[in-house]
Amino acid sequence: MKILALTGGIGSGKSTVAEIFRVLGIPVFDADSAAKELYETSSALHQGLVTLFGEGIFDENNKLNTKQLASIVFNNPVRLTKLNALVHPAVIEYFGEWKQIHKNYPLIVHETALLYEAGLDKISDYVAVVTANDSLRIERVCRNKGWNPEQVRERIRRQLPEDILKLKADFIINNEGHTALLPQVTELIKKLSE
Repeated sequence: MKILALTGGIGSGKSTVAEIFRVLGIPVFDADSAAKELYETSSALHQGLVTLFGEGIFDENNKLNTKQLASIVFNNPVRLTKLNALVHPAVIEYFGEWKQIHKNYPLIVHETALLYEAGLDKISDYVAVVTANDSLRIERVCRNKGWNPEQVRERIRRQLPEDILKLKADFIINNEGHTALLPQVTELIKKLSE
């Protein structure tokens, strides 16, 4: 089994590329969705979040208030580091369980924005980065999430720069619109099948 890490900055199109892998029959682990699921199902993670941020971080239905959490951590690097130190090991453990379920597949993909920050690069055979210019990324996030451009720029500033991601990557998937994604993904699958 080969493990491909799929990463890229906010608005680059990681999720779109991940969906292409899924449609082509490749199992994809979504680290963001896994973290959100763990917020709701892991009592250890729940307690850790309460310890770090207080009971008010969960609503009356015991659901995590992700907007409140984001406003706390993205303006405070120390709190963001503490959150990541709590969440990343849980996500890596969950990925290990998911990988066992999919052990008979020749290729699996895990999609994550924080590949290097979470240490998921260490459990990957290959890394593919999805790229797009900043203006296109800002436009996409504003349209899809309703954020304002400055919010997106701030998030971009807090992520690893795309040029560093490209240097570390084994494969680059261009998502600026002038190169179709499907042929790039099928070519990547072909290379990984050799």
